[in-house]
Amino acid sequence: MPYDTPNINQIFGVCILNKNVKLSQSDLNGRLCYDFGTDRYLKFAPKIYINNVYSITAWIKLRTHVNTHSYILEFGEGIYNNMISVYIFTYNNMLSLSSSHVNGTTGFGNDIWSNTPIRLNTWCFVSTTYDGINLRLWINGIESGSKSMAMNPNINRLINYVGCNIEENYNFDGFIQNLNIYNNVLTQTDLQNLMTKSSYTCLI
Repeated sequence: MPYDTPNINQIFGVCILNKNVKLSQSDLNGRLCYDFGTDRYLKFAPKIYINNVYSITAWIKLRTHVNTHSYILEFGEGIYNNMISVYIFTYNNMLSLSSSHVNGTTGFGNDIWSNTPIRLNTWCFVSTTYDGINLRLWINGIESGSKSMAMNPNINRLINYVGCNIEENYNFDGFIQNLNIYNNVLTQTDLQNLMTKSSYTCLI
C-alpha cells in the first residue's frame, strides 16, 4: 500500500518546524501547494519507514537555482547516515533531477542525474523509483536515467526535511505540490496515470 495521501503532514509525520513556508493554494481534493524559498523549509518528526523498494512523486516549479543543489526532500538517520535525497543539481551545464543514497555512515552518497533538463518557472512532474537494485529518474512520466545503487533496507529514517537538506542548506526556491512516497515500485504507466490525475492546480 502506498503512503498515498494528499496531506504532507500525514506523509512525513508531525511537522515540528515550519521555517516560513507558505501554503499557497489547495485544490478541491485537499492537495496542498507549498511555496518554498531560499530560507524556507519543513521539518517532520520520525515516520518514514522503507523496506527495500520505494517511489517518490511530486509536482515542482523551481523559481531560481542559486546554489549547486536545490533539495526537494531529504530524509535519513542523520547527516550522511542512511539518507535518501531528491534534488535539482547543475550537471553538464543544465539543471537535472538528481537522487542519491547514503548507506550507513559512509559519507557522500551514490548519485544519479537525469539526462532531461528541469526548466525554471515551469511545472514539472518528477519521480524516482527504486526496485532494490536500480534507481530510476522520471520527468513528466518519461524515464530520464537509471543506475544500479544499494540501499540499507528496513530503517526508520529519523530526520525528514522538505525544501532543504538535513543540514538545513540548499533550499528549494519554488513550489512543491502533491508530494507522495510509496512503498512499492511504480511503473511508467502508473506514473503517467498519476501525472494525469494529479495535475497541478497551484497556478502561480
